[in-house]
Amino acid sequence: MSHSADDAAVAPERPRDGGFTLIEVIVAIGITVVVLVALLPLLVVGIRSTDLAKQVTQAKAVAQGQLDRMRNLPYHVARDAGPYRDVLDYYFKDKTAPMGPVACGSPGSYAVPQPTWTGYVAAGGTRCGYEPATGAMYRSVSQVQGFTVVVSTQFLKGDTALTVVDPPTDYDTQVTGRDAPPAQQIGVSATVLYSQRSTLKPVTTYTQMTYQPTAVNRLDVSADATAVQVGSSTVADGAVSLAAGLLSLQGELTYASTAGVVLASTSAGLATGAQASGAARTLAAPPTGTAATVPAPAGDLSSGCVLACWGGTKLDVAALSADGGLPNIGTASSPMQSLVTGNTNGGFSFNNGATSTYRPELSLTAPLVRLASTASPVASGVTAACEAGSAGSTSYVTASGFARSTAMDASTSPATAEACARTRASTISVFPTSFAPQGVLQVDLEYSYARCLLMGTAHAATVSSDYRVRLRYHEAGGGYHEVADIRPGLTADPLTPALVPMNTPVGGGHTLGDYIASWSALLDNQVSRTSVDGVDGMAALRIPGVLSITTQPSRTGTDVLGPNNVDLSSAVSLTVGAVGCSAEDSR
Repeated sequence: MSHSADDAAVAPERPRDGGFTLIEVIVAIGITVVVLVALLPLLVVGIRSTDLAKQVTQAKAVAQGQLDRMRNLPYHVARDAGPYRDVLDYYFKDKTAPMGPVACGSPGSYAVPQPTWTGYVAAGGTRCGYEPATGAMYRSVSQVQGFTVVVSTQFLKGDTALTVVDPPTDYDTQVTGRDAPPAQQIGVSATVLYSQRSTLKPVTTYTQMTYQPTAVNRLDVSADATAVQVGSSTVADGAVSLAAGLLSLQGELTYASTAGVVLASTSAGLATGAQASGAARTLAAPPTGTAATVPAPAGDLSSGCVLACWGGTKLDVAALSADGGLPNIGTASSPMQSLVTGNTNGGFSFNNGATSTYRPELSLTAPLVRLASTASPVASGVTAACEAGSAGSTSYVTASGFARSTAMDASTSPATAEACARTRASTISVFPTSFAPQGVLQVDLEYSYARCLLMGTAHAATVSSDYRVRLRYHEAGGGYHEVADIRPGLTADPLTPALVPMNTPVGGGHTLGDYIASWSALLDNQVSRTSVDGVDGMAALRIPGVLSITTQPSRTGTDVLGPNNVDLSSAVSLTVGAVGCSAEDSR
């Protein structure tokens, strides 16, 4: 069935959207007005609360900053010590009263404090409601970041039941002899006033500060040594290190006499925190004691000597005393000593991963650094001048030292403050290979020592040192060639490429440059020396290391790669013969 055009013409039209009527609009506006009227007080309160919180927070910050400023000042510096300012110079200067009348007002109508209110307020003097209610005080008024700050300071004594102390009548921090504080503690009230709807509101913070005099170092003797230090990086655990022959001695006289020692024959560690050591001990006096021997068997950082391990180790522990204000740690005839005494595990040996990861083109054999199998132990003793002695245990690696002091009223010999540190190590093989099983390089640390001495009432200062390291490389035809005999007197490095070319053959078709990235010998200007005679005598000496070597990367790798799939992080560093000492005497 179809529809005609006439039928379409008479079909009714669809209703159109006519929008909101006037009545609907009026009703909506009315509802909105009602809601806004209801919410407006809440909005106003919220705005005021936010502003108040901001003001209070800023005021508290200013008050805390004022207290921090006071804490950063010394409590008291004597006027005759020089033009130095202490906290009392600013906040309890003298007993001068305020220059003008004080009209604090009351809560809800506090007056703005004036700079003329600054001054001493007696126990019964006029004070504001936000200040301490009783006791003598000193008021300081200042402007900080748009806020008015009032600091009230009182001297206090006692522990739990504190009482306020009134300074003497002539107290004045600006006059020598009258500037001593009457108590070793102050109570401080810091009040910051801020404006709230034209009304000043206070925020008060209270604290106490105590005189803590700086310890006067009257005597100091110290010595430290590290015979051998090796380091590199592992794939799984990051940095790995091994040190042999470690010693640290420290004796002081401040308010008390102390003497301490840290000894470690070997110490190894990873970046992950894993650590291991051979014979090791940390001691402090008192009590005095007799010499003791502390042995330890062979050990390692990781099983199988994959990273670092060592043979038998031993400590020779000497007497340790701080009696009579005289720190003494060992003697020349019986020094403190850290020793590697056994040659199992290569004496000490170092790797940075499994042998299978080493670059095949270098023909390396594990371990990368160790004592040579031909190394021989020697006596570990020292003389009174810190030189090599014939006594003591025999060892492959040695760190020895002593630190001593004698009384100023000594009748048989002059007063002394002395420290000595000494190291030595038998032949060290660096990068053993199939063609050079005793190492492409060999290092002999024959000795290095540092001695610091102050003597007599004039504190005559002496520093002395000596060292000798022999360095050899493997020759292509076999045997070893000595390339450097490092001793005092060097003003130019004997290991520069111009003097020792990196294309020097070492055997197996290789050159020095295939194994050595850089090396350097100790120069005279790298030895730090200080020698000061007089009332405050001082002697100090430091040798950072007689020889330092950095090898070429030793591993293939998958993390940090260089040309030909080389792990650039696998270079090995070696430093030998680091020693130092210091002696200070202000007695």
